[in-house]
Amino acid sequence: MDSIEPFDSFWRDRREAHEALYRSMRDDGYRPNGAVEHDPETWGEFVHSLEPLVVVGRDGELLWTEGFGRLCVAKLLGVESIPVYVLCRHERWQRVREQLDGTERGACTPGVERYRDHPDVPTPVR
Repeated sequence: MDSIEPFDSFWRDRREAHEALYRSMRDDGYRPNGAVEHDPETWGEFVHSLEPLVVVGRDGELLWTEGFGRLCVAKLLGVESIPVYVLCRHERWQRVREQLDGTERGACTPGVERYRDHPDVPTPVR
């Protein structure tokens, strides 16, 4: 387990960047990562232009793979939603999305309809 970084060195190296992220999100709200100018002195190697990354499980569960810092700060500040990139979706979940896509509310079976308001479901027909 030598490849796992000890928490104290992890926190020491990243604390300033996370504190800057907290202040920025508190003062300016959530801004897309690519639209923010990052101070290399503060952010160093931890900066990139991607939004947090998720994969979607078989029942629509969002599984975070990257962007935990932004997610945690957003949750601390009560931000209701943030943009993410979906890396992949489970086959079963993709079939649910396809059944809901372009259909009116109530047109699918109750087992599928329960996902109508899921954040990864295409906008319903109005």
